[in-house]
Amino acid sequence: MTEDNPKIAPMHRVTVALSVETAGGDGRETPAATFYTFILGVASGGMSPFEYALLDRAPGEVVALNISPENRHQVFEHLDSALDFLGPSFPPLRLRVEVTAVAPAAPREIVQAMASASGCGCGCGCGCG
Repeated sequence: MTEDNPKIAPMHRVTVALSVETAGGDGRETPAATFYTFILGVASGGMSPFEYALLDRAPGEVVALNISPENRHQVFEHLDSALDFLGPSFPPLRLRVEVTAVAPAAPREIVQAMASASGCGCGCGCGCG
């Protein structure tokens, strides 16, 4: 791994561009990509299948995933907010995920991401989400 071409590893800040192809794989995509940034590997239950699919990838590399409302949470787990741009209901689709940036995360970013991934959700102001 070089500084010019870092590869995704646990505790790295990763930015991906998400776009949609039709389930038939005819190459049609949504007109504009949605960008999503997260810290890889911070959930208490380990990495999600989505994170595993990105492991050891570098900026410019692309992964395609088949997604439906039924498997959304199983594939993305704690990161399923990445798919909010699709709305609550969508047809089965092929998601194009392009890695756009990778960098080691700062300790503060890691702590914030861990709190968010395992947040209590009670609105207590602890910063967990």
